[in-house]
Amino acid sequence: MPTVQVDLRSGEQFTPEFRAINPECTVPVLEFDDGGRIAEVIAICLYFELIHPEPALMGVGAQDRANVADWHHRIERQGFWTIADAFRNSAPGLMGRALPGPDDYEQIPALAERGRARTTRFFEMLDRHLAGRQFVASERYTIADILALVTVNFASRINLAIPEDCSHLDAGTRAFRRVRAPPPNRRFHIRSAFRCVRGTCSFAWRPTNGHVRRQWVDWSSSVGRFVIISGCSSGSKSARLRRVTGRFGASVPKVGVEERADFVLRKLET
Repeated sequence: MPTVQVDLRSGEQFTPEFRAINPECTVPVLEFDDGGRIAEVIAICLYFELIHPEPALMGVGAQDRANVADWHHRIERQGFWTIADAFRNSAPGLMGRALPGPDDYEQIPALAERGRARTTRFFEMLDRHLAGRQFVASERYTIADILALVTVNFASRINLAIPEDCSHLDAGTRAFRRVRAPPPNRRFHIRSAFRCVRGTCSFAWRPTNGHVRRQWVDWSSSVGRFVIISGCSSGSKSARLRRVTGRFGASVPKVGVEERADFVLRKLET
């Protein structure tokens, strides 16, 4: 899908142009073709979960989904935002910017110290919870596991690592890093992606040495249904796009979702 990169280092999120998109001056933002926008990460995750229900990353069934939501919120509140408190209230580059958003707030060193102490308690809590469990909130990999891994990695920004006696948490995060979850039916997934973005930019899954790799394909010049505005670096996505379309983009059928999907599958599987 099309993306627009926002240069956070230069403060592009505070420009009048971006404030018109999101007055909160934060990323990411999901913009729909009717002009509507959502800017909360969990809301964006929910949207994509609903249009691409497989693999189910937010739970299956009422109780499972409630458990995933419960643990996602718990990890965010007790872990992620705790580390953010410690980081934003101590990093020299964030002086006067202790909180994200449009307003400036001075750092409070006591909050940084409290955040570091709470992070240790968070590690211990999650370690106890993971004893005898493969995943955080479900019998399958979910956004709760993703957030747990992101949070543990984030702690390195305040020079904190998993304590040596938290063996369950250490083993769990190592397992989360190894998770690779290709769609169980790549053909259905690719066709869903076509419908999702009206053939503008989509992705296909290609097996390479047992791993799954994402390839970007330029299907047409028509406008897609939505645009993600993200602060994350896109890396060499544009280069990958040129390479892929250079291989066989010109011969992709111009009409017919099924025909285009079948064509790309054949190409990627050879």
